[in-house]
This record gives sequence, C-alpha cells and structure tokens, in this order.
Amino acid sequence: MKIKKSDLVNTYAPSIGIEIANELVTNTISVAALEDKENYNIEEITRICSELVKEPGIIRIIAQTFLVQQEHRLSDEQTLLLDNIETQVWYLTDMGNYGLVNKAHADFFGMQKKQMEDNNIFIIFNEPEASVFIKRNREVFKLKKTIRTEEWIKNSNQESCLLSIVRTPRLSDNGNVEYVICTAEDITQRRRSEDQIKSSLKEKEVLLREIHHRVKNNLQIVSSLLNMQIRKTKDKKTIDILSESGNRINAMALIHSQLYETNNLSQINMKRFVDNLFSQLLMNCDTYSTKITHKAHVIDYPFPISLAVPVGLIINELLSNIIKHAFNERKEGKIELIMSRLSNGKIHLSISDDGIGLPEGFDIQTSETLGLFLVKILTVDQLEGKIEFISNKGTTVNIEFEIEDYVMK
Repeated sequence: MKIKKSDLVNTYAPSIGIEIANELVTNTISVAALEDKENYNIEEITRICSELVKEPGIIRIIAQTFLVQQEHRLSDEQTLLLDNIETQVWYLTDMGNYGLVNKAHADFFGMQKKQMEDNNIFIIFNEPEASVFIKRNREVFKLKKTIRTEEWIKNSNQESCLLSIVRTPRLSDNGNVEYVICTAEDITQRRRSEDQIKSSLKEKEVLLREIHHRVKNNLQIVSSLLNMQIRKTKDKKTIDILSESGNRINAMALIHSQLYETNNLSQINMKRFVDNLFSQLLMNCDTYSTKITHKAHVIDYPFPISLAVPVGLIINELLSNIIKHAFNERKEGKIELIMSRLSNGKIHLSISDDGIGLPEGFDIQTSETLGLFLVKILTVDQLEGKIEFISNKGTTVNIEFEIEDYVMK
C-alpha cells in the first residue's frame, strides 16, 4: 500500500496547520526515512512514526494518532478479508466464549456477527451440544497444540453438516494460551460423495465376485461333461485329447476360484495357484505308475488376472506334458518349478524334470503337439516373451517375459 507525501500532509493539516504539517512530513519523516520520497510504503511510515512517538510535544501526539489510525485500518482490512471467504473463522477467548467471528461462521448459524462476538457459545448450542464443543475446546487449551476434528453440527436450517474444524492456540511469551483461532470447512458433500463411491465400489465388488463364481462353476460343468465323455470313450487318443482339454479348463477354473475366495478380485497369488495346480494334476494322474515329487519356489508378487491366465495355462501345459511323457513308467520322478523376478524387472519361469529328456532334433518352432504349440503362442505372441528348452539329464524350460509393460497394455 502506498501513501503520497501530499496526502500525508493533508492528513495532519487540520490539526496542526498546513505549514507545520508540511514541515513535519518534509523534514522529520523524510529525514527519518533517510531519503526524500513522494510516495511511502505504509510499513515505512509506521516504522518512522513508531520512532517519533519517543519525540516530545506535537510530533509525538501526531505519531501516536497515525499509529492508531493504521491499526484501525489494518483491522478493517482484515475484517473485510475474513468476511469475504467461505471458510468459517472465529476466535475463542476461553473454552466457552467467542471473541471475533467472520461472516461465514455467523451465517452458518443464521446470526449476526455482533450477536456472537464476546458472547457465550450457549447462545448457539443447547446443553448437550455445547458440552461436546467445550470438551474439544478444552483439549486445545490443555494440550497447547493444534487439534483437527470432524464434527456434525446443525446449521440455521437444523440440517446436520459435517465440519472439518482446526483449532490452533496462540501462545504468549510465557507459554500460556492467549486465545484459540478456529477455522471450519463444510465437508458434508465431500463425505456423501465418498460414501457413494464406497457403496458403488462395494456393489461392483459383489458383482465381480459373483461373476468369478459363475465362471468357475461354468468351467467346472464343462470339465464334468468332458469327464463324462471320457468314461464313455474307449479310444485312447480321444481320451488323451479330452483329458488335456479338461486340465486346461480346470487351470482356468482355479484362477477364478482363487479370485472368488480372496479379498483381492483383480490379482492372483501365483504361489497359491501353483500349489493348487500341482495337487490337481497329480491327483488326476492316478493311472500313471510313477511316484512324482515336486518343489515350487514362486515369487510373492501379485499377478493381474490378464497376466495370470496365460501364465497359468503355460504352467499347466508344461506340467501336464512332464507328468504324461517325461518319466516313461519309471517308479520315481522329480519336478521343480521356480518363478522369480530378475534385476531387470522381468519374470523368469523355470520348470525342470529329471525325466528322459526331449527327442533328438526337438524344435518348439516345428512341434506339432497342441500343448507345446499353445505354450509357444502364449509366451511369444501374447506375453511377448522368450522361451528356451534345454535337454540334459532331463528337461528344463526357461521362459522370460516383461510384467510391467504387459500390465500397462
């Protein structure tokens, strides 16, 4: 804020005359400011007048008058500012009495500012409500620190509104609370919106859980139909085809079953999935004479369903192929599955056995079996990963694929 030298002279002229006022401003104030200006900052003049209060006679009286005027002007400006904001602001002189309040706070209760200022809070609240309000105020005076609360308070229309209230104590030099500055924001609509969102999410969660449940049930029905067909079929080739299809369906059903049974409806715990898949496949291979032992070391990293389904099908195909072909009616066999996350962020899947190994000249690119063709398609085309087969005292399959890029897609 700027004050012109001429305006400053005219301010004092009625009291002391134009000549004395001009001399005071030109000589005394300008000299005190260490420079002759045509315009002064209000802060500069206030500082100068604070020094002039120590001077004798008329100069001291004028300086005191000016300081009082500036205090009133500053107070008016602050009041104007506070009365033109939506945030409620008020002072507490003690636990149950108002100091100043702004227009927003008075309007909330349908009152005039002068009705509330320097008055007891009982003019607004009844006994029970006032007791709660005083209790919160008492905590600030006692703890001497800012306290934030959310409180339901009735407005002038007797509508319950949720206010976010901040009570901040102003401490004196000796550490006592002089007064408490309070601000309040009406967050009723925000809370209602949050509640609506939570309710909507809950409904969608229930719906999604039901979808996974029905998908799982439908897949199990298809699997049961395939099993019924197997029991009626005598052709071994047909039985093998139906069994492989049933295992694929069961692998997908496991994923939907796991989603239905857990709190997370969008991510799969792959360790749990692998353990369940091993149990399911080994239980269904009673016709094979080999006693198979297995180990699984799976990263504790959640997979989104969009990634869990292709990875689950890949694991199912490779394990099914090992159980069926790797051990050639041996008495014992071992399978090890390792899934880890590499330093570059990629997922590494390794499945190995101590079986008879791969046929000489094996090439995944030219393999005509449906299972291995499916593994190649899922790994290379869908996951955009790499696959490697190693045959040395058994077979090891190594697969690498990005997880972050795939999730982004």
